[in-house]
Amino acid sequence: MLNAKRGRFTSLILPERAGNAVLPQYQMIDLRHEKIEQGLSPTLLAAVKSHLDDNNQVMLFLNRRGFAPVLYCADCAWISECKRCDARMVYHRTPPRLHCHHCDARKIIPTHCENCQSTNIEPIGLGTQRLEQTLKKYFPDVPIIRVDRDSTRKKNALHNILEEIHSSPKAILLGTQMLAKGHHFPNVTLVGLIDADSGLFSADFRAAEQMGQLLLQVAGRAGREEKAGTVMIQTRQPDHPLLQTLIHKGYQAFANQLLNEREQAVLPPYSYFAVLRAESVKEQNVNGFLDEVKRVCAQFSSDVNVLGPVPALIAKRKGLYCQHLLVKANRRSQLQQFLKNILLQIEKISSAQPVKWVLDVDPVEVG
Repeated sequence: MLNAKRGRFTSLILPERAGNAVLPQYQMIDLRHEKIEQGLSPTLLAAVKSHLDDNNQVMLFLNRRGFAPVLYCADCAWISECKRCDARMVYHRTPPRLHCHHCDARKIIPTHCENCQSTNIEPIGLGTQRLEQTLKKYFPDVPIIRVDRDSTRKKNALHNILEEIHSSPKAILLGTQMLAKGHHFPNVTLVGLIDADSGLFSADFRAAEQMGQLLLQVAGRAGREEKAGTVMIQTRQPDHPLLQTLIHKGYQAFANQLLNEREQAVLPPYSYFAVLRAESVKEQNVNGFLDEVKRVCAQFSSDVNVLGPVPALIAKRKGLYCQHLLVKANRRSQLQQFLKNILLQIEKISSAQPVKWVLDVDPVEVG
């Protein structure tokens, strides 16, 4: 969008849908004033029932697969954690297992707490499997079709699921991001976002942008033909300015607001980033490598800022400790010249260190 504003690109806006289809209506559900059961508010449940009674399909979006994000001990507060990653193991019910979504480690669900041996352990939080279980209680006679990586692992599984969706006059489609992109479901008249808040408070400055794009992609499944569509968004932040702008003024205004925030903070695209990521079996190897690289960087251009090293958001992944340096410049030419100067130095340093490294220019994710 910034390139379009500067005249480098041409901006083409599609203000309406093709044919007789119209854009969906948005409604926010304030979860602060609702009694929630496993992520579902009474307002959303009533809307789901109404659309199903009219022989339509409903899509519910939750970008978290599994049954629950953690297994928790109520006596000592133990949480199921992966031994190879700085992450929690996700509780899956079908098939039953604890599963790390980062390194793919799996283990049998314990019957006792690994810390205090208590049997008072339970899955905490919401995933697509748990949501599916709750929906079956409320709508026992309606097909509930779950689409996520777990339900589509087998050969032709996704093809068979999509055929089932198109052959069912009314159904509840439940899924993750896999369900949101590129599919045409003409019978879907209601889309419900179970949790719209995750992208509003993230360590990554691009999270709000990605949240807005994903929200519009999910909303785009509703009312794609002659039937009108409704999008219901469950949130505890209904007054958040970015969410208000996106819902009431559209993506263009939302993106312009984000651009203004980025400009004030001098974040991309008003500055230029590169991230040097390093990982090793031993944490001290990563520390030593990046500290040495930073000392070398100090010998070059003063127009470039080198920040860190700091641990990645997931500081240990697949048994490797992960840290990074952030290189920031106000002009691309400054960044390119700086990187050209230090690359040979980095290669010399790495040859003496048991460290894997990669230089990511214009990174999609900083953490």
